[in-house]
Amino acid sequence: MKWFRKAILIIHGFSGSLSDNEYLMNQLELNSKFDVYAWTLPAHEKNIINKVKYNDWVEAVENQINYLIEHGYHKIYVIGHSMGGLLAGYLASKYPEIKKVVFLSAAYDYFSSDQYKEDFKDLSNLRDDEASYKNFFHKIIKVPITTIIQFRKLVSEYKPYISEVKQEALVIYGDKDDVVPYKTIEYIKENIKSQKVTYTTVKDGRHVLVRGKKKQEVIDYIESFLRGGRKWKQMKKSEI
Repeated sequence: MKWFRKAILIIHGFSGSLSDNEYLMNQLELNSKFDVYAWTLPAHEKNIINKVKYNDWVEAVENQINYLIEHGYHKIYVIGHSMGGLLAGYLASKYPEIKKVVFLSAAYDYFSSDQYKEDFKDLSNLRDDEASYKNFFHKIIKVPITTIIQFRKLVSEYKPYISEVKQEALVIYGDKDDVVPYKTIEYIKENIKSQKVTYTTVKDGRHVLVRGKKKQEVIDYIESFLRGGRKWKQMKKSEI
C-alpha cells in the first residue's frame, strides 16, 4: 500500500528533458522501497522550447506533487536538477509531505561566465564529457531569448523560497559547472532554513552530474541519502 511506501519525484532542468535523468531514474527504480516519478515540464517536449510562461512550470510541479498526495503518498522525496532544483525548493517550502530534498546543480543563479571563458579556451575539455558538451551548445544556440527571459523571471521570483525549506537536504554542485556558477552553493548555505543539510562537491563535475564521468558515484550517493540510516552517516562526505 502506498502509505507505507516513499515516492521520489525527479524534476529536470531548463531546456532539459527526462533523458537527462534517465540513468538516475533507472537506478532508483531498482530499489523496491521507492516509487519513482518524473514528468516533462511544459514546452520541453521538443528540443527547442518556446511559447511558455514561467508560471506554467510552477503550476506543473504543483500538479505533480498533488497527484502523488492524492494517490496516497505522504512521504515524498524530491530531486531537482538545475531549474528543477529551484522548483524543488519552492515545493519543499509549501508541502509538508515532502520529507527530503536533493538540490542537484540547483539554478539559484545561472550562466557560469567564468567557466564559459575557460571552456572556450579549450573546447576539448567539453568533448571529454559528451553530455556537458551537448548541453553547453544547446543553451547558447537553441533556446529562444523569450524563453530565457521566462527562466530569469522564475529565478528572480522563486529563489527566496529557499529560506523556508526546513526538510533534510542534500546539496550537490560540480566545481566546473558550465551553466550554474559553483559559488551558488554558498547562496544555499547562507539562506536555507533547514538545520540538517549536507553540502557535497563533485570534483571536476559539470552541470549534468548524473550523466557525467562520476555518474555512478553521484547516483549511489543520492540513493544513500534518500535511504538514510547508518550507511548514509558513514558515506556522506564533502567531496566526490
